[in-house]
Amino acid sequence: MFHYALLLPQEGMVISMAKADNGGKITALYERLSKDDLMRDESLSIANQRTILEEFAIKNGLRKFEHFSDDGFSGTTMERPEFQRMISEIESGKIGSVIVKDMSRFGREHIYVGLYIEHIFPTAGVRFMTADGTVDTANKSIDNSFLPIVNIFNEFHARDTSKKVKAVKASMARQGISLCGIAPYGYKIDENDRTKWLIDEPTAEVVRDIFQMYVSGVGTKTICNTLMKRGILPPFDYHYYQKNTNIPAVPMHRWNSRTISFFLTSEAYIGTYSALKATTVSFKNHTPVLIPREDWVTIKNHHEPIIDEITFETAKKFWGERTRPQRIATPSPLHNLVFCADCSHKLYSTNRIKTRKGVFSCSNYKLKNDCTIHSIDKEIIEQLVLTEIQAVVNYARENETQFVEQIRKNSAGASVKASKSKVNELGRAEKRIVELDKIIQRIYEDNINGKLSDERFGAMLQNYETEQNELKVKAEQLRTEISALQKEELNVDNFLKLVKKCGEITELTLEIARLFIEKIVVHESVRTDENNMRSRKISQRVDIYFSYIGCLNVDAKK
Repeated sequence: MFHYALLLPQEGMVISMAKADNGGKITALYERLSKDDLMRDESLSIANQRTILEEFAIKNGLRKFEHFSDDGFSGTTMERPEFQRMISEIESGKIGSVIVKDMSRFGREHIYVGLYIEHIFPTAGVRFMTADGTVDTANKSIDNSFLPIVNIFNEFHARDTSKKVKAVKASMARQGISLCGIAPYGYKIDENDRTKWLIDEPTAEVVRDIFQMYVSGVGTKTICNTLMKRGILPPFDYHYYQKNTNIPAVPMHRWNSRTISFFLTSEAYIGTYSALKATTVSFKNHTPVLIPREDWVTIKNHHEPIIDEITFETAKKFWGERTRPQRIATPSPLHNLVFCADCSHKLYSTNRIKTRKGVFSCSNYKLKNDCTIHSIDKEIIEQLVLTEIQAVVNYARENETQFVEQIRKNSAGASVKASKSKVNELGRAEKRIVELDKIIQRIYEDNINGKLSDERFGAMLQNYETEQNELKVKAEQLRTEISALQKEELNVDNFLKLVKKCGEITELTLEIARLFIEKIVVHESVRTDENNMRSRKISQRVDIYFSYIGCLNVDAKK
């Protein structure tokens, strides 16, 4: 960027304006066009500006000139490539004068425009002119006193244009019209209607493979390596080669985990269109600012999905999860799904020291000794989960109506019980808040009447206000939770879709476990005969939480 401090006059320096012929220096013809300007007025094109500036320069005897053109750059910023190159040439003393079509072409930020024209250019001995004849810093017959006002109006125009452009983009987004020039990887722009996306089958198949591998337990790095071995082009390379079919082959970029993670969390693949996810600080400052998700424009069923919602939600559930390697010869499909009933930490699969058999045990017990072992054999819990999945799936297939009725009835009972408890708790909190208002009023009156010292009043007031503020926060939280419980409905339909998607389940794979199981909670084992310490009969409760339909309680006998 141009450092105008370098051009400040030094003591004894004599500044002289350039003559008509620039004293042998060149004349800079500066053209600028933004996308908004071109949409507004075709006459502002770069080619048209070049013609006007050349004719004006020759007419004024300035035949030694050079063009500096910024095409597609806003006037609200001075960080434009050709503008900065022109300033560098001025700084080196090669330019004697600058000509623009009008003041708006030079810039629309009145503070910087005024700084250049009134301080930097005069200090450098540079003459500034506009081809419309309104400004010429070397012509005393032209009154430039209104120039600051002109600059302010140009900035107002930029502000107004920015508001209009944002309004148009918001309107387009609400209509589901894409605001970007290319479709997401896996889709292509409809040639007959460029506002629509169609499935691009070659890349859509890659997206399906990525989701399938991830849901099956394959990590993002392994997915990247697999795609590279297959010779599949990453998104950037694919779009580049689509547009440039005649270029020679060059080494392609590598797939990376960030790209895979983006795919796994992008709702575009289930047919949802999201727009207006970011904005800028202001029409002058184009620094991106992320918009909260709840304020996005989101349209479901906008285009044909590549991934079904079941697979997408399953991948999303496990995305970004920090995993710990399984220290066992045969990895368990229940890895990262089993939790301790007492401390809520995960149960990890390891081998018993003596038998080398796989076993799940509480990580909090093993690492910190802050819990009990909650141990359960790997084979037992896997067989238990498989049996329960098979039983529930078969029942849902064969008795769909009864299944739906039973699940909704159980869900309603649990929701009512939880909601009633929270409503009672909210009532107690609200009652105490009212009581505290009365207490605060009473001690205030006692303080006024001299029954309570200022020191004692201050201490009591602080304690009561602290308690009241905490209760208000708690009450608001309870209202939110009660509202959520009242609206909550278990998605039985999604579970039925999952049942129909899967065929006969004969073994417990990682994919089956991820699809059907939300989590598994293991309780501490207990002896069936507490009076007989030698008894080997042990009972252990296991809570299985199915995706979409909630918890089923079963007993595992060892």
